[in-house]
Amino acid sequence: MKRIFTLLFLITILTFTGSINKSFAESEKHALIIAIGDYDRSATGWSAISSKNDIPLIKTALMGQGFEEKNIAILEDQDADKLGIINALDDLYKSVDDDDYVVIHYSGHGQQISDNENRDEIDGLDEALVSIKAPSKYMAGENYTGEEHLRDEELGSYIDKIRGKVGKEGQVLVILDACHSGTGTRGISQVRGGEGPLIIPGESGIEDGEEEKGFGMSETSKSRGDSENIAPFVLFAGSKFDEPNYETKDENGNGVGSLSFALAKSFSEINTNSTYSSVFARILEIMSDIAPKQTPMIEGDINYKVFNGEVVEQEYYYLIDRLESENSISITGGNVTGVSVGDKVGLYSSGTHSIDDETSALSGVVKETNNFDAVVEFDSNHNIVNLKSYWVFIEEYNLENSYMGIFLEGLDTELNTILIDKLDNINNISRIVYEADEADILITTKPDIADKNTRGNSYIYVKSIQNGDIIRSINPAVTIASDADNIAETVKDYTQGMFIKNIELSDENYRVELEFIPVIPAVDENGNLKTDEYGNYIVKDTLDIADYTIDGNIEFSESDVVMIKITNTGNDDSYFSIIDIQPDGVINQFYPVDNIKPEECFVEEGNSFIPRDFIINGFGEPFGKEVIKIFANADEIDLSPIITTRGKGTRGVGNSLGLVVTDSYATRGPKPKTGTVSNKDTGSSIMYPFTIKKDQ
Repeated sequence: MKRIFTLLFLITILTFTGSINKSFAESEKHALIIAIGDYDRSATGWSAISSKNDIPLIKTALMGQGFEEKNIAILEDQDADKLGIINALDDLYKSVDDDDYVVIHYSGHGQQISDNENRDEIDGLDEALVSIKAPSKYMAGENYTGEEHLRDEELGSYIDKIRGKVGKEGQVLVILDACHSGTGTRGISQVRGGEGPLIIPGESGIEDGEEEKGFGMSETSKSRGDSENIAPFVLFAGSKFDEPNYETKDENGNGVGSLSFALAKSFSEINTNSTYSSVFARILEIMSDIAPKQTPMIEGDINYKVFNGEVVEQEYYYLIDRLESENSISITGGNVTGVSVGDKVGLYSSGTHSIDDETSALSGVVKETNNFDAVVEFDSNHNIVNLKSYWVFIEEYNLENSYMGIFLEGLDTELNTILIDKLDNINNISRIVYEADEADILITTKPDIADKNTRGNSYIYVKSIQNGDIIRSINPAVTIASDADNIAETVKDYTQGMFIKNIELSDENYRVELEFIPVIPAVDENGNLKTDEYGNYIVKDTLDIADYTIDGNIEFSESDVVMIKITNTGNDDSYFSIIDIQPDGVINQFYPVDNIKPEECFVEEGNSFIPRDFIINGFGEPFGKEVIKIFANADEIDLSPIITTRGKGTRGVGNSLGLVVTDSYATRGPKPKTGTVSNKDTGSSIMYPFTIKKDQ
C-alpha cells in the first residue's frame, strides 16, 4: 500500500504460540473424522479426491489437543454411505456426556440440492454432504430424491442433539473441507465439489437468485428457545458458497484438503487465550498462501475460547514414529507442521513442557521431510529402546532452503543469459530453475488475457505461479540491460516480501495483537484531518469492524479511515515492529514511522493502548490481498533501516530475528548464509491478510 501512511489492520482477536497436549479430569474430547475420496466416477459422476490424506493430518492435530485415540472415530470411503454417516453420528451422540468437547470433521465433495419439503432455503437449495453413493446429477427414470445426500438440516439435527447432551460447558466444532455449491474452475488443483446443483424435478429449485448467507446447520438449537443449556457451536467451512474448494499439495505432490492443512497447522499453535475467531484468523493467513482463490468461512459462537481455554502451555513437540537405523529416527511431523530439512532438533524426556532450561539427551539434524513425517539423523547412536520415552523438539529452524524458484520462458536469448546471471541467488532466497513445475515465479513474453492493459503489446510478464496473478507487466525499454534491471528489481522485491511473509516465529512469552478500529474523523473545511493541541487525531465516532467483515475476511476501500489498538497477550513485556507486504511483494515499514522510535514500541504484559497520534488515512493501490506482519520480541526491533534502505543499514538489529531479515536483503559482495533462528530467541510473528478494494 503506497498511501497508508500510518498503519494497520486486525481481525479482532488473535494469535497463537506453542502447541497443546491436554488431559482433563472433568471433560472428555470426542471426534468423528469422515473422509470420502474414493468416489466411483462411472457410477456417481464424482471424481476421486485425496481425502484419506486428511485423516492423519486431523487425527494428529486432535491428539495434540488431548483427544485420546480411542475417542477419535474414523469413517472412510466405502463405509461412508449416508446410512454409515448417520450411524457414526448416532454412535458419537451416544459416546458424549456433560461438558465434553466434540469435533466433527468432513473431507469430501459437497453440493447443493433441491430443497425438500420444508422449503427453508432462500434460494430453493439445500447444502449437502456427498456420501460415497450420492450421484452428481439427476438422471431421468431413476427417481432419485436425495437419499444419499446428507442435507444441512439433517446434519444440523444431530448437532442439535449433541449440543444439548454436552451442555453449556461443552463445545461442538464442525469442519467442512468441501464445496457447498458447485462452480466450474480452470484451476490446476483438485477441487472438492465443482458440480452444479442437483435439481430434482418437482422439488424446490433456484427461484429468485438471492444469495444464501449461511450453512443451514448453524441455525440450530440456539435459535429454538434452548440457548441457556446448549453447547456453543462453531463451523469452519473451506470456501464461500459460490467458490470451489481446492486441495493443496506438499512438495512431493501429495494432495490434502486446504482447510484441513490450515486447521492442523493453526491447531498446533493455539494457547490458553486462543479463540475460534483467532484460529480462523490464522486459517485465513495460511489459506491466503495455499488457496488464494477461495475464501474460508466461519459461523457460530466464534468468540469462545477453544475448548474453553483449558490448555497446557506446551511448546510444540513431535513423537518418534519409528527407528530408521542406529543413528536415525522418523518423527510424526513434516512439512505441514513446519519441519524443514536442516532443522536442528533435540531428544528430550517425554512430558517436557519447555526446552528453555533443559538440556537435550541427544541433538540431530532433519535430513528428509514429507507431508506428515521427517527423518532425523544423529551424530552418534541414539540407543532408544522405548519410543515413548522421548519427545522431539525443534531447537533451531533452518531457513537456508526457503528459496523461490524462477523459470524463464520465451525470452530473447541475450536477455535470458543476463537474467540467469542476475537472478540466480539475487538475494540469497531465489534460484533459477529449469523445470516449470519447480517454479514459484514465471518470467515470460506470452500474453496473458488477465492483463487487459497490455494486449497487443510485446510486454514481459513477471507472474506468480501459485495464483496466476501478474506481479508486474514490463514494457520493454530501449536496452536489454534496462529490461533486465527492471525484472531483477521486481523479482527482488517480490521474493524478499514472500520470504519475510513466510517466516513463522512462535514464542508464548512475546506476542502483540492488533485490533483495527474504523473511525469517522473530524475534518476541517479543506477535508484535512483535525488534531488537538497535542497532535492527537480528533475522532467523531468509532465504527463496528463487523461491518467491514465478510465471512471472517476484512475488506477495506480507498476512503476508509482506521485507528488501531495494540495489546500484549504474551507472558512478558514486549517490543514490537510492524511491516506491510503488498500483493507485489513490496515491503513498507508501518510502525515505527516518522518520529516514533523503536524504544517507544513497547507494551507491558497484559496492557493495551491506542496510539492517538497515529491513523490510517485511506488505503491505496495496489489493490488486492494485503498482508500486515507484526514481530514481537524481548529486545527492541528496528526493521525500518532494513526496509527503507533495502539492506544497507542494520542499526538496532542485534538479535536473531533481526538478523534473519537482514540476511534476506544481502545483495552485494559475499552472500551470507540465510541464518538459522534459534527456537530460544525467536519472539513471535503474526500475519494478518486483508483485502483492499477500489471505491465503488
